[in-house]
Amino acid sequence: MSPRLKGNNWFADFTAGGTRYREFGFRTKAEAEAWELEARAAIKRGKALPTGPSAARPATGVAGISTIRGLFDHVVKIRWSNMKSGASTLSARLFVDWVGPETDIAEALSATSIHEYVEHLQDERQLSGSTINRRLAAVSRLAKAAVSLGRIAKTPELPWQKEGESRIRWFTPEEEEQILLTLRLWGCHAERDLFIFLADTGARKGEAFKLGWSDISNGGRTATFWETKAGNHRSVPLTARAREALARRKAEAPAASGPFADINRHGLRSLWSRLRTHLPFLNDAVIHTFRHTCASRLVQNGVDLMRVRMWMGHKTVQTTLRYSHLAPKHLDDALRALEGGSADG
Repeated sequence: MSPRLKGNNWFADFTAGGTRYREFGFRTKAEAEAWELEARAAIKRGKALPTGPSAARPATGVAGISTIRGLFDHVVKIRWSNMKSGASTLSARLFVDWVGPETDIAEALSATSIHEYVEHLQDERQLSGSTINRRLAAVSRLAKAAVSLGRIAKTPELPWQKEGESRIRWFTPEEEEQILLTLRLWGCHAERDLFIFLADTGARKGEAFKLGWSDISNGGRTATFWETKAGNHRSVPLTARAREALARRKAEAPAASGPFADINRHGLRSLWSRLRTHLPFLNDAVIHTFRHTCASRLVQNGVDLMRVRMWMGHKTVQTTLRYSHLAPKHLDDALRALEGGSADG
């Protein structure tokens, strides 16, 4: 067999004299090919195989594990295969499927990935704190295995939930200003415009990436999201700030299919990790927090919950009701109505 790519590394994989030889961890195809040529020559001379990347790894027999799927398969084999209940296996598999089976172990188990996963479980799946904790317990097992295999240096700090509670995090105007200012100073203009758009439309990150220029209508004043989690398209009016962000994207990347189509998703995750290091208040925030920010601001400024639901595209009203505690002025209005009625009587 010729060298093949698996995850971020190359395999050397060939058969000689009825025996199969494999070596994993080469950074390039050329390195794998060179090792195979040396190995074939050594076999003919009856010599030991040349040293490969696996020599630098722990002698565990699992040197080829580099993706989160490979780690999952390993943990299932050594820990979960004899368990009567398959709950842990299922929880881990759901995480692997969500993060992407071929994702590198270190990236999959990064704090950013795990926080985004919890946000997904809260916002999209509407799971309780106890259920989320059960999912995180499986992720913790994967992380411990990754540490033991030398794939990550230490287990990440997991965002355990209070049982029966699910806290919504949103950005204050001051926090958002610091984020946008930092991105401007770093020259990350496309990402800055993306975050502005997310905060002012409530779009999910994936919806923004799929947005095409043909989805901007009404003279640039309306955006329509066709592929949504709820399965229904929705249109939202654009703020002046969002329109300016789109205009900048059109001017800087006129050939792109959409305003944010040229943003590298892996690079965006790395940028967010860098921001979290630079701005300590982001320790419990993810990019999805911009969506929460939009919904929170709508409620805080007196928009009724049914219109908030339509704007955000929530599939059920229960999702929207999570923001109801942010509207104390509604209770004040009710109090005034009761007092007014009493006075009139």
